[in-house]
Amino acid sequence: MDLRDQIWQFIGVIVAIVLGLGSIVATIIIASKQQKRKEILYDIISSTSLSSFNISGKLKMTIIYGKKHLEDMDQVYLKLWNAGDTEILLKDYSTPIELKFGNKATILEALVTDAIPNPLRDKISISWDKGSVLIQPVLLNSKDAITLKVLLTQFSGEIIADARIAGVTQIKDLKETELSGIGYIASIGWGIQQTWISAREPILLFISFIYLLLFLPYYHRYLD
Repeated sequence: MDLRDQIWQFIGVIVAIVLGLGSIVATIIIASKQQKRKEILYDIISSTSLSSFNISGKLKMTIIYGKKHLEDMDQVYLKLWNAGDTEILLKDYSTPIELKFGNKATILEALVTDAIPNPLRDKISISWDKGSVLIQPVLLNSKDAITLKVLLTQFSGEIIADARIAGVTQIKDLKETELSGIGYIASIGWGIQQTWISAREPILLFISFIYLLLFLPYYHRYLD
C-alpha cells in the first residue's frame, strides 16, 4: 500500500468517526425534541427608577402617589411566557405563579399591559400583596406570553418566580438559560480545539470545522 492509499484510508476512518458521532448527536437531539417539554421563562424588559432625578444629596424629589409621599419608585415591565413545546393546563397548577420583588419591596400597582395572543389578556387575573404579585392559574399554550407593568418602592433589581406546576421544576430567568447555552456551545468548541491540537493534523481541523458548520444549528435549536 503506497502513501497515497494510506492517506485516503486515514481520511476515510476520520470521516466515518465524525459521521458516526454526528448521527449519535442527531439521534439524541431528535429524541429529546420528541419528548414534551414544559418550561416557563420570565424576563425583565425594562426597569426604570422614577426617583433618579434628584439634583443633589441635599435636594431630593418627593414622589406623590395617590395620597402617599414616596422617596423612591420603580417602574418594571416584565414578560412571562410558556417556552416549552406543550400547553400548561389549569389542572397542572397547584399554586398560582408568584413573582417576588424582594423583602423590602412594596407593590403599589400591577397590571397586564399585553398578551400573546391578545385575547389571553382578558383571561388573566392578578393580585398583589406587599412585595409579591400573584398570577392566577391560566391556560398557557406553547409561546403564549404575558407582559406586566409593576410600580413599586424599594426594588432591589432582582425577581424570583415561584409556583407548583406539574412538569415545571422551576420558573427560570431568561438570563440564566442564555448563560448556560453559551457555556454549552463554548465547551463543544473547546473540545474540538483540544482534539485538533493533540492530533496535530490539519485535516482534523477541516473536518471539525465542517462538523460545527453542519450541526451547530441543531445545537442552537435544542438550546432554544
